Amino acid sequence: MAEKIRMKISQIEIASRKGDITFTVSIGMAGTEQDGNFGCASLDKAGDELLKRADGALYQAKRKGKNRVKVWERSHWN
Repeated sequence: MAEKIRMKISQIEIASRKGDITFTVSIGMAGTEQDGNFGCASLDKAGDELLKRADGALYQAKRKGKNRVKVWERSHWN
């Protein structure tokens, strides 16, 4: 799904007097299926951890050249 969103955004072109404007997007994703509630006692803390992981994946996508989707993987963060 995220890759489809990225591709659709990259297809957008807006004509301007200085030339066409194109768009790119980097997307960081994280899921809960790997370790449930992340060992957190509360849903708030689990949500914070999920956002932290997605944010880390986002910045990894940007470092690798932007305009890409990166899914958080435990092997990249240990």
